Order: sequence, then C-alpha cells, then structure tokens
Amino acid sequence: MQKVPFNQEGLDLKRQQLNELHSPEFKKQLCLIQYQTRNWIVDNFQLNPDQIDYIDSMPSEFLNYIGLQTAIAFDYNLDMILETPETYSAPLASKRKVEPHIEGSGSWSPGEPPVINNIQVGIKIRI
Repeated sequence: MQKVPFNQEGLDLKRQQLNELHSPEFKKQLCLIQYQTRNWIVDNFQLNPDQIDYIDSMPSEFLNYIGLQTAIAFDYNLDMILETPETYSAPLASKRKVEPHIEGSGSWSPGEPPVINNIQVGIKIRI
C-alpha cells in the first residue's frame, strides 16, 4: 500500500486501500495496526521528522490503545476523524513534567466484537 498524507483525506484514502484488500491481507493489516502501531503509522502515512519524533515519544500503553481502537474502527468501518495541528509544538506535558498514562484490559480478534474489561486514563504530575 502506498503512503498517504497525514490528514483526514489521507485517512479516508487509507480506509479505501484497506477495504480493497482480500480478507487474509485485511486481517493481517488489522493485526499490524493493533500490535505494531508505531511502525504501521510510519509505514502508511507521510510524516515529517517532528511527527515521527512525537510518535516515538508516546508511552507504549498509549500507542497500544490507539492501535486497538484504530484496528476496531477499520474492522467495523466506524467513523474516524483525524485532527492534527497546523504546526507542531512540543506538548505541554513535556514542559510541565506531566506524564499521561492509560491502563486497561480486554481482548479483540479481527472480525469479532471487542471485549473491554476496563480502561483507565489519567495523568501523573511530578512536582
């Protein structure tokens, strides 16, 4: 699949590319989205170096959550809206020693409804 712009039009085009795949390849892509989220994003979207650095700085728990939710959205053809800032600026969290965290448990297999046991989202502030 070709790389697409990292904007709403690109996301819609990526959905179209995925929907054109045969079932085994589609399921393979869903697994890549879920379990190798960072690599899948970098391999499938046109990103600038700041965007790649930003993705690399994300906590693995957050990337896992994004991957799971994105795979489910593609699998069930759910609406997705991609919002990106016009210009990159370092997150406030990095300036204020704020650490986002996500914890949860559940399961999902391509083609099956997700089972979410719990999800907890929060921030830790270091003073």
